[in-house]
Amino acid sequence: MGYFWLLSKPATNNWLDGSEVALLIGGLVLLVGLIGEHRASEGSTWYKRFALLITIGCGIEFLADGGVFMFSKQLQNISDAEVVTAENDASLAQKAAIDASNRATDAFGKAKDASVNATSAFNKAASAEKEAGENKLEAGELQLRAEKEAAKRVAIEQQLAWRTFTKEQEKHLAFRLPSRFAGTTLIVANVMGDAEGRSYAGALWDALSKAGWGNSENPGLKGTGIGNPRALFEPAAVPEGLEIIERGKPEAALLLRKTMLDSGIEVNMISIPLSTSNFILSEGRMSPGMTADLDASIPINTLELLVGVKPHATPLK
Repeated sequence: MGYFWLLSKPATNNWLDGSEVALLIGGLVLLVGLIGEHRASEGSTWYKRFALLITIGCGIEFLADGGVFMFSKQLQNISDAEVVTAENDASLAQKAAIDASNRATDAFGKAKDASVNATSAFNKAASAEKEAGENKLEAGELQLRAEKEAAKRVAIEQQLAWRTFTKEQEKHLAFRLPSRFAGTTLIVANVMGDAEGRSYAGALWDALSKAGWGNSENPGLKGTGIGNPRALFEPAAVPEGLEIIERGKPEAALLLRKTMLDSGIEVNMISIPLSTSNFILSEGRMSPGMTADLDASIPINTLELLVGVKPHATPLK
């Protein structure tokens, strides 16, 4: 009997159907036996046979009825188990649905928070970008200001720095000045009291002397200023830069000026007529209206290289 309780639902249905068919067959056998027994003579062979059919039919019906009862009960148990399983599954599904709904609610809340955080982060990024742009602009302005200050500082340093005469310029003068002008009387003068001009004048005198210009009678450096016999300058009109003052030596003066310009030395030139002892400086970097009285004892065929004060650069804004 334990075998029948382990049958699956499809097998139980098959056994239940078989039991119902057997019940019908048993009923049919019982009906044939009853009819035959009623017609046959009592004690005859056919009477006994029909009586046996009645017994067989009753046995078949008894067994079939038992099968129907047993398999119906088994089928009911299986159905009840399926209902319980379905209810459990439904309960689990409902619980899972509730959990899924809760997770969805949590996810929605997190998504909302993430959206708020993203908006805040975007606003912070925009603010940071704006601040970075402002800082960059400010940095650019500060850098521009620093560059201007550096340029002013360099200009001031250049303005304060003393003029120099390089070895390259010295070599260029020695190579370019021809020997036919060797022995030319050359006077190098500077403004009295100008230490920077006197230093520069000394460097020029040394370079020109090495190039063969000047002679042993040249007095060398001369101070030039109020009361100096070489030239007299008005107090408000101090000469700036370099001037070649020529008296009877125009060719040598032009050559000296060109050679100095080629060497990177800015210089102007003034020619004094041989018969003139007083003239107005109208060229070069002399201040407007400045006059210079030249001593008539300045030798003819003489060049004078006048070293004025260092020119002042235009102030930077």
